[in-house]
Amino acid sequence: MCAREIGGLRPRVAHPDTVATEEGVRHVNAQDLRRRYVASLLSKVEDTRFPSTAVLDRIEGVISTPEDVEEYAEILLKKIESSRFPSPALLDRLDAIAAQLE
Repeated sequence: MCAREIGGLRPRVAHPDTVATEEGVRHVNAQDLRRRYVASLLSKVEDTRFPSTAVLDRIEGVISTPEDVEEYAEILLKKIESSRFPSPALLDRLDAIAAQLE
């Protein structure tokens, strides 16, 4: 038995440029995957009252387009504006983004 076999069967490995969706398997490239990943993370932050620092760190580590930076800043700004006592961590993150844009 091969070391990679499980219960006598080899696990099926998808082709590296495919992803399984509810509609079936489709081909993707790294750029599309990264775009969907960022959109998913941004959505989670937008829908969460107190977003985790881990998710915010991930977003800041992967956003690269001006559009993504703008969307992220807008989400943070809305959270800050909607809070009577905004989180100092969110204020610091928005300050850092603004400083990078100058």
